[in-house]
Amino acid sequence: MWSLIRGLVRHCFPTEDPPILMDGPLTFDPTTLGPDGPNKTALIVGQAGSGKTTIIKSFPTEINSVHVHGPADHAIETLNGIDSEFDGRVIIEDMTYDPKFMQSPNLRRLVLGKAQVIMTAQTSLSVPPSIRCNMDIVFAAAPCSDQEAGHLFNSFFHAAITRDKFDHLVSQMKPYDFLVIERTQYVGFRKVSLYRVPTPPLIIAQPAATGGV
Repeated sequence: MWSLIRGLVRHCFPTEDPPILMDGPLTFDPTTLGPDGPNKTALIVGQAGSGKTTIIKSFPTEINSVHVHGPADHAIETLNGIDSEFDGRVIIEDMTYDPKFMQSPNLRRLVLGKAQVIMTAQTSLSVPPSIRCNMDIVFAAAPCSDQEAGHLFNSFFHAAITRDKFDHLVSQMKPYDFLVIERTQYVGFRKVSLYRVPTPPLIIAQPAATGGV
């Protein structure tokens, strides 16, 4: 009886960090962000040339898409033209530098609506908290500075792993590697994995082996 109770306590109140998948590339399955996947919104954070656009291309393509990009006035016009009932994909590339765009009420409406939203940014804090907290999946390239590493950890990864483990994982990352955290696939569940950006010809990642999380 007591062993059963102890088991339930360990299950409901784990004392160890969830295991980390760092056993090789392609441990993230991009089909989880698609018409049949469990996740609806994604944020991809990384400097220019880190592989953000290639990640977008690895997602399922059988979905109606709208591409939002600069200049700012054009991006806002495109954003305002998206119907509130639109249930396709909206790709927003590197618009976080523009405060007017990021503060648009239509952007928040879009993120909270029916559309699948993929947003890229060069730094984590360039995305307002109201948008950051509604991202189901976050991809993070190796941070460009200790300050950015702290922002990434505090904004996204602190719920899943310790800072020491986060720093260790970052130190092991290679070019075009992204740490991925799936934040809302299950209630109270945080899954961290590694995604290595495919190089042409594009190879779609296979799902991580069962039991690996």
